[in-house]
Amino acid sequence: MRPSTTRRDAMPSTQMRTPPLTCCLCLEAPAPRGDVVCVPCRERTNRAVRGHLYVPMQLYIIRCKDTGRIKIGVSADAQIRLQGLQDQCPTFLELVVVIPGDRFLEQRLHDRFEAHRVRSEWFAPAPELLAWIATLPRT
Repeated sequence: MRPSTTRRDAMPSTQMRTPPLTCCLCLEAPAPRGDVVCVPCRERTNRAVRGHLYVPMQLYIIRCKDTGRIKIGVSADAQIRLQGLQDQCPTFLELVVVIPGDRFLEQRLHDRFEAHRVRSEWFAPAPELLAWIATLPRT
């Protein structure tokens, strides 16, 4: 019997496989195609807290145009947070990324990039941090 030279399930050589995105909340599980959050984290963030008004939080990445420094924070409304920061800052700030997130994710990211922390929630534009930001969907 002659071996088959083509397979139906073989991927064409012109098509490249892209690795699955890592969940932005737990930083471990793969996120489904077209999403940045894995299914268990999505269910956790969508769950209402009994007896309290649940306000979904947004994790935002803001970049200072002059220094390149990056702020990682959370807010119920990233645009309003940007306006509040811009009013206090003499240089132009840019909202780079907004994804679903919470204080847990914010703290994990602050810990992950601790070596690049400049002050409070502001970080130096280190290659490791910029590479992580490049994997996120742009605002």
